[in-house]
Amino acid sequence: MRDALAMKPEHGRIDDQLRAAFPRVPIDMTRAFVPYGATYFEVEPFTAAVAGKPWDELDRSYLATRWDALGFLNPAALAAVLPAYLVEMLDHPYSNLPGMVASVLTRPSKARKGLGMARFTALVEALDESQRIAVASALQQFALEHADESAVREALDSFWDGFLSL
Repeated sequence: MRDALAMKPEHGRIDDQLRAAFPRVPIDMTRAFVPYGATYFEVEPFTAAVAGKPWDELDRSYLATRWDALGFLNPAALAAVLPAYLVEMLDHPYSNLPGMVASVLTRPSKARKGLGMARFTALVEALDESQRIAVASALQQFALEHADESAVREALDSFWDGFLSL
């Protein structure tokens, strides 16, 4: 859980938006790394840390060290943990996490491969409209605060900014 007193007001708004959009349900990690995680060495500890907990009860300091897991999770599992990673990205921007979050949230193109169009589309489809808006808001807030982090701005511009006016 977050310390509400230490939170920036803008982050509190994003936190509220994420909480309203993403349900507090236990995360099912049964097949979370299928089919993409065959080479990921941290499957067991990551699964143990996440399985059965709602996203807002995940140990974000652990997630910050396991930013690489985002590239191995299937779209449904990625959607389930995404709000926790977004909160961590906003609260602790000076790490590898923003770049990896941006990588999985950037719509692929000829110039930007990312995780591939099929996976990106599956991730987007795993999110409902309110969740897409919340993701866009978190990316926008980060981009406003950290203009030097072009990867997050690129993710926002590649797809998510279209949800900011909804």
